Amino acid sequence: MRLPCCLCFLIASGVLARSAPAADPQDADAHIARATEHYGKQELDQAIKELDEAIRLDPKNALAFSCRGAVRFAKKQYDLAITDLDVAIRLAPGKPSSGYYIRGAAWYLKKEYAKGVKDLDEAIRLNPDDREALNSRAWAAATCPVAKFRDRAKSLNYAKRACDLDGWKNAFYLGTVAAAYADNGDFELAVKWQQKALEDRYYQKETGEEGPKMLKLFQEKKPYREEIGTSK
Repeated sequence: MRLPCCLCFLIASGVLARSAPAADPQDADAHIARATEHYGKQELDQAIKELDEAIRLDPKNALAFSCRGAVRFAKKQYDLAITDLDVAIRLAPGKPSSGYYIRGAAWYLKKEYAKGVKDLDEAIRLNPDDREALNSRAWAAATCPVAKFRDRAKSLNYAKRACDLDGWKNAFYLGTVAAAYADNGDFELAVKWQQKALEDRYYQKETGEEGPKMLKLFQEKKPYREEIGTSK
């Protein structure tokens, strides 16, 4: 299973970008800033080392934990990411930067659909304009293999909101809105937006066989469903 956007790049960057540059090597924020730079270069191990030091210097720094969780998510270390984000949320509950969205994505990728949806809903409650959270929640509502987690109205509403906020330019969001239209039985629009998404080469690369498979299903007037996983 994969969410329809390149989470390894998009989720974490939204959190890491919150840190401000600093020069003092004994300042946790300095290490968070350097971690941001390493993350931008996809130097993930170096980013984690900087965040380890930030946490050593300031064990109650919620941002350091949420950033390390984001980097671990990018490394597909979902259990470690969840552990870090648990700490971040405990230290700074009720703040979008604590990482509800990233933790929700990690739970969802582990097929823990109930926990994933709950965190994604909380991320949207805290920040109704969080495009990534809206997109991922829409994807889950349209394509989750467990019927009780699907919601046709929510999938289309959230998918269109994410596209509106982005200007209908992000191919992954377009793939989500296509899936939402298909789940609502509007296969003409589903085909239109999936074809548009597939014009993007990066989307083609990241989705592999999934993107064309979705288009074929929509042309056959069938919705797309992810493969079943263990739901807890």
